[in-house]
Amino acid sequence: MEYPKPLMTISELAEMGYARRTLEHWVNKPGFPSRKTGNGKTSTWKIDTQEFEKWQIKMGLLQQPRN
Repeated sequence: MEYPKPLMTISELAEMGYARRTLEHWVNKPGFPSRKTGNGKTSTWKIDTQEFEKWQIKMGLLQQPRN
């Protein structure tokens, strides 16, 4: 999948069709390609979109693209 930015928030990915609840669960899993930015109530999760698809394949959530 093509992502418009290298780092995207949960809200941005939800707008692209991902389930918000699923993303909120995944960001807390060890090894998920994300980091929390900001502090306290103003913090947001940023998801590394270049690694996101690789993580989904590794976890068996997507199939490896065929060339």
